[in-house]
Amino acid sequence: MEYISLTDGSEEVLVRAMGRNMTLYQNLDGDNTIDRIRKEKFIAGWNTRLEDILIRRLNYQENKEEFDSADKLLLEERKRYKK
Repeated sequence: MEYISLTDGSEEVLVRAMGRNMTLYQNLDGDNTIDRIRKEKFIAGWNTRLEDILIRRLNYQENKEEFDSADKLLLEERKRYKK
């Protein structure tokens, strides 16, 4: 898992899963919520392809649990990083 805090106040949490699939959680406006979830699927070598992208303002109701879980993960990683 990787936490990234950028100078513009945005944040990212990258989670690599088994088989080199990965999910990127993005907090684009620096608040305490994940704005976008990008799911990448491993193909071969270092190649991945975008499998799904969820945008909070469009997909929150159908994916409430996933966004709420991602928000919690963001706060945990921020706290761990800033120790």
